[in-house]
Amino acid sequence: MGVQVSPPAPKCMNKFESIVNSKEASNEEDFTSIRNQIFKEAEQLSINKEDRNSDGELLVSPGGSVSKLGQEGEKYWKIARTNAFKKWFGDWQSLSNTDLDNWHTHKDLKQLEEELEHLRYTWGTEKNLDTNKNYQERLQSILHAISALNSKLVNNNFNIHKINTISKTIDENGEPMLLHRATEYLPREDGLLEINENKQVGIFVGNKAEATYQLGSNKDTKKIISCFANIKNYKLYNQKPSYWDWRDRDKTELNKLKQKYDGLIVKNISGGKSSSNNYIDILVFDPKNILITEIKND
Repeated sequence: MGVQVSPPAPKCMNKFESIVNSKEASNEEDFTSIRNQIFKEAEQLSINKEDRNSDGELLVSPGGSVSKLGQEGEKYWKIARTNAFKKWFGDWQSLSNTDLDNWHTHKDLKQLEEELEHLRYTWGTEKNLDTNKNYQERLQSILHAISALNSKLVNNNFNIHKINTISKTIDENGEPMLLHRATEYLPREDGLLEINENKQVGIFVGNKAEATYQLGSNKDTKKIISCFANIKNYKLYNQKPSYWDWRDRDKTELNKLKQKYDGLIVKNISGGKSSSNNYIDILVFDPKNILITEIKND
């Protein structure tokens, strides 16, 4: 059974407007004002006839694809369409079809750049790489693919500045993704999850497949937290990097990345889980970039 988070109305509307229009939430009080306003607007948002198809399913946009948020629940669909949410997350509804195509191309480009970095790292100790056929074939294949994607972005007049104002946790239809976390630790009263700085540098969230995997058989001790994540500046991985776990005991590498990015995104995580299941794991460095919407007992 789910319990929806229902915070009180904000104390001061003018304060909220000044926060979201001028900067990101810089402290817990700022974030609480933003969060409260998002929920208040969601409660007041109406669903119109054109927001549904003939089967009654909620759509991403009138006449468009079926909304995955709508399939999760009307409240998520409403939250993502409030002005307050879009000021926090980025105005995802402003993305045109070309913008969305460019975003997916840019994401593919970042994956290739990660492959290139991983290739050079794993082969770094080898000698005579200039004449190593296997290495050169893989290297040239990646470089060719990177060149092709860069050309596509140039031809499509890719606007990197517009994309950078929107969180990268959107699905193939350009709609914000509902993410989840299986944990025994509940958020504070202000809706923030706490980070144990001695053990953590951020908070892990993921898609439903990843959260279900993490829940395992611990349903008596863990709960599922549903949330949105605001990750505008990110690093994308194709597989779980070695410093993601116990091998980076003092979190040296992760702390370096924390200085450069809002978070790290891993698709198709290795480690006993099949890539065909499309697991997604996200490390969010700042708790204020996580908007918790619901806490479920199972």
